[in-house]
Amino acid sequence: PFWLKPLNPPLVYRLGRRPSSSPHAMAPAAEGAAGAAQQQRHAPIVGRKVRVLALHGAPANSNVMRFQTASLRKQLGAEVEWIFPDALWQVSTVEGLQHPDAHQFDGGQRSAFE
Repeated sequence: PFWLKPLNPPLVYRLGRRPSSSPHAMAPAAEGAAGAAQQQRHAPIVGRKVRVLALHGAPANSNVMRFQTASLRKQLGAEVEWIFPDALWQVSTVEGLQHPDAHQFDGGQRSAFE
């Protein structure tokens, strides 16, 4: 499958920031039309890994998100730092929707939204 093929150049280098004096600041763009074209191109991130904040949806958690992103994490390798936070609250039930702890992997009945 195409998603398992190595990226050339690596995706990490295509996700980069433009160089600046501060590692956390974006470099100012040049003026005029040439500046607009330069804003669309980014130089690689240097000096640190690319950080990906992986936010799960309801009623999932960070473990589910880790499972869902496993092949992408493998493809991107050690050059990416993944952050998997958990929500601070649990999903409450709403009448007519399935219980947050219920799973439909067995082909069970679906809610009205599916």
